[in-house]
Amino acid sequence: MWVIKFSQSAKDQLLAMDRTIASLIVGYLKMNLENQKDPRRFGVPLKGKRQDQWRYSFGDYRILCSLENMAIIVFAINHSQPLSIHK
Repeated sequence: MWVIKFSQSAKDQLLAMDRTIASLIVGYLKMNLENQKDPRRFGVPLKGKRQDQWRYSFGDYRILCSLENMAIIVFAINHSQPLSIHK
């Protein structure tokens, strides 16, 4: 079983965002990743210098993590703006 841990910067990012959104993000992580045998199946591995890190998507948010010793360590939560298709 995996356990979720948050870096101080990820905690700060959660505290800075809307409380409802932060609660939904934490709930998503706990429900979909924490008790999984392999949380990698829900994420996308990063490339290059960050090849040991993973990205998870929740709505317009990207959650960056590293997986170490049965712990999912969240270190960044970014809000991505949808691409505009209108010119």
